Amino acid sequence: MQALSQPIYAFPAQPATTAAAPSVRTIAVSLLADRVLAA
Repeated sequence: MQALSQPIYAFPAQPATTAAAPSVRTIAVSLLADRVLAA
């Protein structure tokens, strides 16, 4: 089950997906990282 939901939040584990949509991925990763660090 984790493998199916992982790619959505996987920042370093999914370089191919990040390269496919760098702008959207970068923004999403930045927001997620900020929330994780803030929490």
